[in-house]
Amino acid sequence: MIPWAEIEQRGLQAATLGVERGLARITATAKELAPVRKVFGQYEKPYRVRLKTAAEIRGDRDLRRSLGLGPENTYVQPPLTVARRAPQHLRDRRLKAPADRYTGRRLLNIERYQGPVDFEDLDRRGKYEVSSLRSEHGGSVGGRLRSEIHATPVSVTGRMISGKVLSPTPYAKYQELGTRHNPAHPYMRPAGHRNRTPIARDIGRSVAAATKPLFRGRMEVVIHTRAR
Repeated sequence: MIPWAEIEQRGLQAATLGVERGLARITATAKELAPVRKVFGQYEKPYRVRLKTAAEIRGDRDLRRSLGLGPENTYVQPPLTVARRAPQHLRDRRLKAPADRYTGRRLLNIERYQGPVDFEDLDRRGKYEVSSLRSEHGGSVGGRLRSEIHATPVSVTGRMISGKVLSPTPYAKYQELGTRHNPAHPYMRPAGHRNRTPIARDIGRSVAAATKPLFRGRMEVVIHTRAR
């Protein structure tokens, strides 16, 4: 007869690996949905916004308070949220090295742009971003918010397994929840909601595969997600 402690340990190990895979999945989805600075003008289809529902406003109230954001004014500034996202064109944002590899001559900011779209075809904001390098990050124009999203190591306390997906960029909360001047562009919470069911199924299958050969019975897996 196999001791229950061994069965529980195997199930816990399988669940821990499942949580790690789940966090990686949420991180990838959040990066896919994260907004990137708009610079390409007519080459980017504009995003579409809609009014927030009353339920969404009520649901965000406590989260906004915990993040130090004021309440949403539904009369003077109707709260908006992005309904259709603009393409990111991540490969088109690349910049050349700061100096020419053959001559060693330091390149001008405009010369550094190497995207397939010509510099003169960028919109006014795009030209400013490239010329000033104000939003340069990792050799590209924009992308800091997206690149900084990451998952923390999984921790196990007794029978509880926990982990977090973080977006530590200072302006992340303004993108997620919106401001008086810009619509909300949620990317963290949709990533969690979209993957919640697949992750639960994956963890359940992993635990079942690890423990089924050892005993006959049922094991319940409970997953809690929370945005803060």
